[in-house]
Amino acid sequence: MKLFFYAAALLLLPISLLAQEADTLKSIPDDVPVKVVVKVADSADSAAVSADESDQELKQLLTIEGKEVAPDGETRDTLLLITTGSDESETASDPQDTIKVRIGEKNIEIIEHEDKTSVDIYDNEDEEDDISCVSDEDKKFRGHWAGVEIGLNNLLDNSGSLTRTPATSFMELNASRSLNVNLNFAQYSIGFIRNKFGLTTGLGLEFCNYFFSNDNSIGKSNGSIVTVDTLGGLEKSKLTTTYLRIPVLLEVQLFGNSRSHRLYVSAGVIGGMKLGSHTKIVVDEGEKKSKHSDDFYLNPFRWGLTAHIGYKGVSLYGDYYLTSLFQNNKGPELYPFSAGLALSF
Repeated sequence: MKLFFYAAALLLLPISLLAQEADTLKSIPDDVPVKVVVKVADSADSAAVSADESDQELKQLLTIEGKEVAPDGETRDTLLLITTGSDESETASDPQDTIKVRIGEKNIEIIEHEDKTSVDIYDNEDEEDDISCVSDEDKKFRGHWAGVEIGLNNLLDNSGSLTRTPATSFMELNASRSLNVNLNFAQYSIGFIRNKFGLTTGLGLEFCNYFFSNDNSIGKSNGSIVTVDTLGGLEKSKLTTTYLRIPVLLEVQLFGNSRSHRLYVSAGVIGGMKLGSHTKIVVDEGEKKSKHSDDFYLNPFRWGLTAHIGYKGVSLYGDYYLTSLFQNNKGPELYPFSAGLALSF
């Protein structure tokens, strides 16, 4: 019974213990009774009983914000739950008695040792009768945007083909060398259904390298993009672009009890703003290099579709932009896409 006095003392401090529950309690109509369940447990068995009219002292103690204790047999959400019992310590010489009080989403745990009494207050999202400490990772929805993505780039023409026409052959790419690296450094998530479904946005940097297959580079001439012949002994020639990008993703997480053990699928739209672009040529086994920065009539803004599917912190991603790489009538009508492996933080 000594432990119940500790619980009573805590419950008589509404300012410190019930501040975060005030809005919830005030939303309950005055004519709706609140059910209070007292659960007494020991190592042998457990039972749940409702406070009845004969327990006037307990009834007055557990009346919260003017809401009366419901009579037996009424079905209401459990806003307050008390559990008591014994807890074996690491050494037999230090026996422990515990009492746990749950008020809404708050848990209060009192542990009485032989020489001291400790009180711990923590959050709990579970609405079941078991009381356990839930980590922040499990309490809120958190998507899978922040992290690193590494994949390959390529370009589709307006007919969906990877093959260039003779007029656009200078944009033929070596896909195996056209590396895409995305650094997604900021993330914000909003949960809709508990912690398994929600919306995610954030910020990221996209670096795309387009390696040309032929011995050429690109340049600007008379208001359009043209091919630029290179010297002999070409080692590599590429176009590099850098974009700041913002996604809007809907994500669902399946099966596992926590985010770190779930299968997840996300899809949505992604927008980008160009930060820079340049071409680079390397000839004679790296002895001669040429780098030229320009806008190359690239679209300064673009948008497209993106999707991820993964498990734990590893996923496959794919991006497809519905905005052409070059501005209208400034270059070939080509649409960038990329795919690869993502590691989420």
